[in-house]
Amino acid sequence: MSDLIRIPVGRPPREQACLPQEVYKYIQVSHAEEAVPELLRHLDLFRQIPKTQSRESYAIPSHQGHREPPSPEASRWEEWICIMMCQEAPDRGYPFGRLVDYQVPLKAPGGGEQNQGLGKIDLLAHSGDTATLLELKAPNSTEHPLKAFLEIYTYWKLLGGLVDAQNFLDNSAAKGAERLDKAVLLYRDSKIARRLEAVSPEMRDFLRQLEVKCYLVDQVSSGPYARYLFDHMTEYPL
Repeated sequence: MSDLIRIPVGRPPREQACLPQEVYKYIQVSHAEEAVPELLRHLDLFRQIPKTQSRESYAIPSHQGHREPPSPEASRWEEWICIMMCQEAPDRGYPFGRLVDYQVPLKAPGGGEQNQGLGKIDLLAHSGDTATLLELKAPNSTEHPLKAFLEIYTYWKLLGGLVDAQNFLDNSAAKGAERLDKAVLLYRDSKIARRLEAVSPEMRDFLRQLEVKCYLVDQVSSGPYARYLFDHMTEYPL
C-alpha cells in the first residue's frame, strides 16, 4: 500500500498526493466530504505518523509576562484570544484543566523540510498527569472542522502521541504531566461549528477514529476583554 494519500483540491477537482502528516494542509471546505473515503481507507497511515519534532524547550519565557490587551480593531483575533485566555482566564473549571501556555512553537531549529508548513499549538492545558493540546478556531473561522481535527491530531503525533511525548511534556509549560491528549475548541453557533453538526455519517466516523475531543465554547458577553474570552463550554459528542 502506498504511504501517500490523495486529497481532492482545486476547481475543477484535482488531487494532491501527500503524506498523512501533510493532509491537514490541503483540506478545503468545498472538497472535504469528497476526501473522506480516502481518509477512511488510510486510517492506519494516520496512526503511523512518526514522531519528528524535538526542541530543547517548548516554553517561551515571554509568554509568562503581562500583555496589554489589543485594540478592538486588532487583527490576529485567534492569536489574541489565546493570549488573553491564558492571561485573564486560565482556570475556570475547564474539563482539560488550567491553560498554561499559548502559541507553542513546533518548528525544530535547523529542522529544514520537516518544519515546512508547521504552525503553532494554539493553547496548552494541564490537569494532573495529563497535558492537552488545544486547536482553537475563532468565531469568524471559515475553515472546515475536518482541518482542525486533522491538524491537532497531526501535531499530537509529531510530538510523540500517546506513548512517546515525554520530551515535549518535560520541556513545556506542562512539566510534570505524563500523558498527552488533544482537543478542538469551536465557538458555539459559529460557521465552523455548524459545519461540524452537518457532516456526513462517514466523516463523523473518521473524526471519531481520531479520538480528538471537541468542545463548544461561549464568548463572554460583557467586560473589557469580552471579545477575547470564552467561559462556558460543553463537550460535543461525535
